[in-house]
Amino acid sequence: MKSKTKSTYLTPNGKKPTEKNSREERSNKEYFEYILPSDTRKLIGKKTDSIDNYALKLNKVSPFDSKDKKFKFFEMDKKDVLINNKPNFSGINFLALSERQKDSLKNSGLNIKQATYSVDWKLAIGLGNESVYETAIALHHIYGIPYISGSALKGIVRSYVMLENFSKKENGNIDLKNAEDNALENQEFCDIFGCPKKSFYKESRRGKVIFFDALPLSKPTIEPEIMNPHFSEYYSDNSNTVPPADYHDPKPIFFLVVKDTKFEFTLGAKDANVLSIAYDWMNKALKEHGIGAKTSVGYGYLE
Repeated sequence: MKSKTKSTYLTPNGKKPTEKNSREERSNKEYFEYILPSDTRKLIGKKTDSIDNYALKLNKVSPFDSKDKKFKFFEMDKKDVLINNKPNFSGINFLALSERQKDSLKNSGLNIKQATYSVDWKLAIGLGNESVYETAIALHHIYGIPYISGSALKGIVRSYVMLENFSKKENGNIDLKNAEDNALENQEFCDIFGCPKKSFYKESRRGKVIFFDALPLSKPTIEPEIMNPHFSEYYSDNSNTVPPADYHDPKPIFFLVVKDTKFEFTLGAKDANVLSIAYDWMNKALKEHGIGAKTSVGYGYLE
């Protein structure tokens, strides 16, 4: 059976791309295309900038570079910006989203603790998520805003606690190999994060603390950053014949970061004592460990 809609390759001006791809065309932004079903293209037309859900705009209306054969959200040619898939959060009331979350938690029967943190510098979240681009960013699938998932928050706190509390030997050396086994023999750790059969409780249990998604409290700033690997051919070579030589050309890779943003972190539990311990651990983890990618070079720290 034939499909009722066909994918259409169009330039931002709504025209079919020419076969040539000269530098002049690139400067006129004629070298990239939106690959969309024809019915979707008719609905959107040339109004891609008016799409207010950034998750849809970034991941579904993706500019395709017909020369490099890649989807790109940002591209520069010397000093000119050729592609910049920017968000539009002007229609979102971020404080209302926070109040909605608080209202839903009032009737949950849980004790709640919340903390607000600002991004100290820049935050790279969801960098390795699946994407048509070379890199990604974690965006809420309903609101289209950057957020820190509850599972990511829980994982960061758990990792921090194992490293700080259960990896040190009596002689002061670090034992990362047995840190998790040591942590699972601790009652507080099992109560907060859950545990398998081989643990303090000798049975599988789920954690008593719920880590909720952290949402921004104000309009976030999203901008492209660059990492510039100089030996990409060496790293991608499976034959072990390409050396990491100086004659390789650096290949810039862009990724999106969040800055100038406050996030609200929320924990919930029926046991107030367990919740208090988890809340203390979370605060220490966010301040000292950071969250997201590239924390070793300063990204992801909160204050």
